[in-house]
Amino acid sequence: MSEQTRLIQDLSILYELSLSIGSSLHPLENTIEFLRVLVSRKNLTFASVWLRSDYDSESEIFYLQYAHPSHSNQQDYVQEDHPVLKLLKDQLFFSTHFSDPGFDGIIQEKEINSGAFGIFRLGEMGFLKMYDKKREEKFSEIELSQLYSLIQKFKNSVDACFLHERLEQETAQREMMQKALTRANDRLRDIFENMHDALIVLDKNGYIIESNEAAKNLLGYKNEIPRIRIKDIVHPADLIKSARFFKELVEKGFYTKYEGRIFTANDEIKYIQVSSNAIYNTQGHFVGSRDIVRDITEQKYVEIELKKSEEKYRGIIENMELGLLEVDKNGIILRAYDHFCQMTGYEEKELLGKNATETLVEKKFVSTLKEQTENRNKGTADVYQIQIRKKSGELIWVLISGAPIFDSDGNVTGSLGIHYDITDRINLQYELERARNEAQAAQKAEQQFLANMSHEIRTPMNSVIGM
Repeated sequence: MSEQTRLIQDLSILYELSLSIGSSLHPLENTIEFLRVLVSRKNLTFASVWLRSDYDSESEIFYLQYAHPSHSNQQDYVQEDHPVLKLLKDQLFFSTHFSDPGFDGIIQEKEINSGAFGIFRLGEMGFLKMYDKKREEKFSEIELSQLYSLIQKFKNSVDACFLHERLEQETAQREMMQKALTRANDRLRDIFENMHDALIVLDKNGYIIESNEAAKNLLGYKNEIPRIRIKDIVHPADLIKSARFFKELVEKGFYTKYEGRIFTANDEIKYIQVSSNAIYNTQGHFVGSRDIVRDITEQKYVEIELKKSEEKYRGIIENMELGLLEVDKNGIILRAYDHFCQMTGYEEKELLGKNATETLVEKKFVSTLKEQTENRNKGTADVYQIQIRKKSGELIWVLISGAPIFDSDGNVTGSLGIHYDITDRINLQYELERARNEAQAAQKAEQQFLANMSHEIRTPMNSVIGM
């Protein structure tokens, strides 16, 4: 073959190899097509491409990505300290022949007992190997040099494929994240708008900058809430308290269960309970807050009416000279009302936390009270009388009306005892009993006396009349 013919043939091979580069945007498909043309046009036994794990520049392991045609290997990966990689650190390509010393240490393939390898560096991403089992000498420097420029183009093409693949993955991931973010925003917006409690966002000066539908209803606005400052709608009596909670928000980043009053758009007073979380910018500076505001007006009015009712009936009971004592299920005193303290001579603080039976009940009535406590814990009310001991040690009689106390679930949590001092009545009963006994004894003595007198009178008379 003439030199001119060889040159034309080489140019044709290089041209066809050049056309095979970049045939696909998928790195594996691109590699397959290039190796297929390379093996075919260069009459090779096989060619293979080895790349870093996951194309990670930090990885020290290179895996066989593809071989054409496939060939058995002793192993499908090499470490960075492998002889092939060490040789490629100092040169762009090299060739080795079966007859070269150290040949076995370079190759990874099985059943190689002839021919030569040409090995090219693919930048930092890996290397390409081509093998011709019929070659009797190494690949020439000129031949390798001619192929190297094309192989570098192949390397750049594969590089671009990986970049395209990463961009596709990142784009898909961004789209997925954007969809997830949109769904999350929609869900949060739905929660924001439809939550039962009012949600208000304030700036650092306390002006409302965002609010949900519940907030508009609470504050009495049909449309958007105007730019108003919370401080301006707080009840004057609650300004000091609200300022104290705002200071806590700035210092701690949150506060909970603030209760106060506000004026609505139509000057109606509403009771509210607020939990607040601070908002900070990227520099960590306080820029506002998110406040969950609950309308507790109805609850407060109920509490106020209940308190009035409680005070009313407590006053009635106190005026009736009835002593109230509240205990838990174990008989521990939770509250002692005023008249009970007057009745027993104790101050309430002296009784709180103490066992009622041990502190107040006379020993012979302990079993009675234990039985009554069991009845209370079963949910049964009852009336009974016992003796209790005053702080002075004096014993008094009391009539007790005991009733169980239930929680919102219907469970017994303790009992309430209404005590009425019946000492005078009991003492009067004792006096009446004693007087009755004395009268009966006197009557009996009188009857005995009359009987005796009748006998004495009859005896002398009998002698007179001859009987």
